[in-house]
Amino acid sequence: MNGYNQTPYRLGRRPGKQGPRRPPGNQGRVEKLATGKTDVMTRTKDTNRGTGVSTIKTNDGAQRLKITKDIFTVGTWNVQTLWTTGKLELLRNEMKRFRFDVVGISELCPFYHLIFEDWDASIEKQGSQLSAIIESNWSQHQTVLDVSCGIGTQAIGLSKYGYRVTASDLSANEVERAKQEAQQREQTNILFSVCDMRTAFGHHGGNFDIVISCDNSIPHLLTDDDILSALQQMYFCLKPGGGCLITIRDYDQEQRCGKNIVKPYGKAKIENGKRYVALQVWDFDEQHFQHYDFTLYMIEEDLNCKEVVTHAMHSRYYAIGSEKLIRLMQNAGFENVIRLDESFYQPVFIGTRPLT
Repeated sequence: MNGYNQTPYRLGRRPGKQGPRRPPGNQGRVEKLATGKTDVMTRTKDTNRGTGVSTIKTNDGAQRLKITKDIFTVGTWNVQTLWTTGKLELLRNEMKRFRFDVVGISELCPFYHLIFEDWDASIEKQGSQLSAIIESNWSQHQTVLDVSCGIGTQAIGLSKYGYRVTASDLSANEVERAKQEAQQREQTNILFSVCDMRTAFGHHGGNFDIVISCDNSIPHLLTDDDILSALQQMYFCLKPGGGCLITIRDYDQEQRCGKNIVKPYGKAKIENGKRYVALQVWDFDEQHFQHYDFTLYMIEEDLNCKEVVTHAMHSRYYAIGSEKLIRLMQNAGFENVIRLDESFYQPVFIGTRPLT
C-alpha cells in the first residue's frame, strides 16, 4: 500500500482539523450520522485522490451493525429514518445498547503487514525475486530508487541484497513505519522521505541505476496523463542505460462485472491475542469499467474479551491494462519495454532509458 488516494482524516472533520472526538451522546454527532452531512464514506476530492478511512466498533457481533454505501443500520433500525422521524432518544439508546461507535483512524498502515501470510518471508522473497530480475536485465544496478515504498517491503528486501536504496511515498505515516521496520531489521542505510511519484525527479534528482514502483501503486493514479507524468519523472531519475521496473495487478485477467466483488486475503492472522481477517470489495464504474472503488476491510477480534473492531479503508483505482501501460512507458521514453510473467507475484513491466 502507498499514500495515493489515502488522505488521513478523523470522521466528520477536515484533514488537519481533527481535534478530539465528541462524546458518543452528542446530538451534533448523531445528526452527522443520520443526515449524511458527513458519512462513513467521506472522501476528500482532489484531482487524483479521493479516499476515506473509517472504523466501526461493536461488542455484539458484525450482524448487529450494518453499513452499506448510503445506509446505516443499528440493530434493526435505519439511522436516517430514526433521525428524520425525530426519534433521537431511541437512536441514542440503540447506539448505546449495541455499543456502536464510528471513529477515524489516520491510516491502516499499522495493519498492512497482516495482509501477508508472513511479511518477513515476503520481504525476503520479493527482495530475491526483484534482485534476480534486475541482475538479468541491467549491468549497472547498485543504486535503486523506490518511488512508492509503502511500509518498506521492497525497499527493505533489496537493501538486504546489498543495493543502496532510496525510498519515498506520498504517505508520511507509511514512510515513518518503513523507517522503523528498516531499523528493526538493521537496514539503516535506506534514505526515506515523503514524495509524490509525479514529482520524483524534482525531489530525488537523477543518476539512479534502477527505479521501481511495486505492489500495484501506479493504478492509484487515475488518468493516463498522471501515469505518464509519473513515468516521465521515473525516466529522468535514471542515468542513461538505467532500468525501470513496475509491478501491477493483472487487470487483463480481472472480470469487470460490476459491484460488490469480494476478494479475501486467505487465512486469518493471529497476533498479540487478536485475530485479523482481511478482505477487499470492488465496485466498478458501470459505464466504462475502467475504474473501481476499493474498500479494504480489516476485521480485528480480541480473542479474550471477544470485542470486534472493523477498520475500513476506501480508495479508488484505475484498472489499467498491460498494453496501455506498455504504451505509456514507451511514450515516456523507455525502450525495450516488455511484460514479464512468473518472475514475481504480480506481472512485471520493465523498460530501459536509452544510452543516448
